[in-house]
Formats: sequence, structure tokens, C-alpha cells
Amino acid sequence: MLAKLFDPLWLSAIFVVGPLLALAGVSLAVMISSRVTDPRVAEQISAIFVLPLIGLFVGQSTGLIFVNERIILWMAVGLLILDAGLFAFATQLFQRESILTRWK
Repeated sequence: MLAKLFDPLWLSAIFVVGPLLALAGVSLAVMISSRVTDPRVAEQISAIFVLPLIGLFVGQSTGLIFVNERIILWMAVGLLILDAGLFAFATQLFQRESILTRWK
């Protein structure tokens, strides 16, 4: 059990893919909150983007999806490209003054 904690596959998934997923989530949340007029709506819409991650977790837990080194590598590369685009788009879309005056 303890040996699984130091498995290079899971360490790379935790320390590489995890932060990339977090950056994608924050970028999506910023884009959503830039367009809606209420913080509760932004929170609820942002929660929808968590569902694919839950599906991946359930698939891995039940044995429908087998995560190996290749999948972790492709996920990291794909997330890196996605994060670059999302981050660039989110920084252009974010207008702090308009969010502060528009939200109720």
C-alpha cells in the first residue's frame, strides 16, 4: 500500500496533471464569472465542468478506464495546450471593474 504512494505514475499524475487541471478549472471559472451577472450562477455553471473529471475517476475506480503512463503523458500534453489557450482567453475576457459593477 505504501509503495503505491511513491509510484512514479501516480506522482506524475498528482504533481503534473493535478496543477494543470487546477489551472484549467480556474481559467474556466474566470471566463464564466466574467459573463454572468450573479456569483451563484457562476459557481453553479462552473460546477458542470467538474463532471468529466468525476466520470474519469469513476471509470478508473470501476476498471472501465485503465490509466497508464501513455495516458498520463497525453493528458499532460493536452492540458498544457488547453491551459495556454484558456489562460490567454481568460485574461482577455476578465474585466474587474465591470464584474464589480454588474454583480448584485
